[in-house]
Amino acid sequence: MNYEFHYIQGKDAVRLDMIHKLERPLDQGTVAEICGSLDISRQTFYNYFASKTQMVHWYLTFLSQFYLASIGRSYTWREGLRKTLQLCRHEQASLTRCLPRSKSGASAIKSLYDLQLFWIRLRVDQIKQVLGGRDVADGTIALVHYAEVYVAAEASLLYGWIAEDMAVSGEEVADFIAGCVPPMLYQELSLQVCVHVKR
Repeated sequence: MNYEFHYIQGKDAVRLDMIHKLERPLDQGTVAEICGSLDISRQTFYNYFASKTQMVHWYLTFLSQFYLASIGRSYTWREGLRKTLQLCRHEQASLTRCLPRSKSGASAIKSLYDLQLFWIRLRVDQIKQVLGGRDVADGTIALVHYAEVYVAAEASLLYGWIAEDMAVSGEEVADFIAGCVPPMLYQELSLQVCVHVKR
């Protein structure tokens, strides 16, 4: 699968280019050092990102929009997860520079915790958007709860896979993650349900 982001334009194209040009992990440098390595001013950096943390959040949101956000609309759980992990493998160098690598120390633990909370909010919102187009009023609260529980596991498994240098095949990890989806949520975001609702 070839990932060409040539159609990305404007500020998003610049943001992606900045992330792709990072030379070392974000958690090992200051904004001033990042600007020096990118040969840009601090003002230019802040025109695109409010902070290093926001840089990571933008990148994860950007990557999730292609397949994960479309599970239940255009992709099955397995398809969406497999395509996402293929994209992650393609973006491996940038992902490993963006995500915190250290697991020790109070600030590293807080950074990982904050990142996981961001991912959970992002993904639950994406799932809720897909559910919003469905007639599931009776079970919406339960489905959102299932989504929250599932996404916490998804975040942990994805981060672990990336942190371990993607040693296991992406398809194997994607299938394992898909197996973690609670059955009620899995069924509600299946493409058959989507087709049935559209009739």
